[in-house]
Amino acid sequence: MKQIDLHMHTNKSDGALTPKQIIDEAAKANLQA
Repeated sequence: MKQIDLHMHTNKSDGALTPKQIIDEAAKANLQA
């Protein structure tokens, strides 16, 4: 089993992107759970 870090920061804390933007970027990159 691969181990990956899914920890992210949104603009609700100290990140730059909104939660929707992060989800959209993950979809564009074809990331899968």
